[in-house]
Amino acid sequence: MSAYDNIAWYYKRFSNVFFSKKLILRFLKNTFLEFGISKRARILDIGCGTGSILSSLAQIGFKKLYGIDISKQMIKFAYITNSSFNVRLYNKNFLDFAARNKFDVVLSTMDVLNHVDKKGLLKYFENVRRVLKSNGLFIFDINLKEYLKNLGERKKVIKRVDETLFTWKFKAMRKKISINFSIADAKATVHDKIIEYIYSEREIEKLLRKSKFVIVKRIYDYNSPSKTCFCTKVCYVCKKI
Repeated sequence: MSAYDNIAWYYKRFSNVFFSKKLILRFLKNTFLEFGISKRARILDIGCGTGSILSSLAQIGFKKLYGIDISKQMIKFAYITNSSFNVRLYNKNFLDFAARNKFDVVLSTMDVLNHVDKKGLLKYFENVRRVLKSNGLFIFDINLKEYLKNLGERKKVIKRVDETLFTWKFKAMRKKISINFSIADAKATVHDKIIEYIYSEREIEKLLRKSKFVIVKRIYDYNSPSKTCFCTKVCYVCKKI
């Protein structure tokens, strides 16, 4: 069972609490235009969650879309989100995924890679390489080391949206952070726990080189070419070589 199974319904309803889909989509559209990715491209979204990125790409004309997520409940909602589109979805661990036909683009957004330990991350990159076409693009983000360390120092974050209260409690360790979160409304309170692994940009880039990817673009928080003390994510566009 995935940690996200318990919160899948809330994740779908309050997706703006967890990530900025608008920023991600604008970045993807600009990147696709810059690198000549056509609407006929085969695109795989790893850790697709409730399928909102896939449905947004389908709405602007992309036809060959695929999503994979380890959470059974997330995939159930992804089917609902994409019921009007021909999107293929898989409920499995990407490390066990194999593709008969390779992809033009592989996506992995919303800090999916922070859920993978270092040994698994190298295997992850190597499997992305296996399923990508030659010169295919690998686009992903990862939470910055500085950001996660700062969360560990803050210990707790609370956010209210309408009548729903979101609470995150953090415990930082040397190379990972434990996140206990709860979501409470008038009907129920849901608790869960996840682990995010902490990586420096140097570590990520070393693993990318080892997996034979070249970084063609780096941006922060999907809208800034320069890193500041307020940035939370680094976003990479890589090419299979």
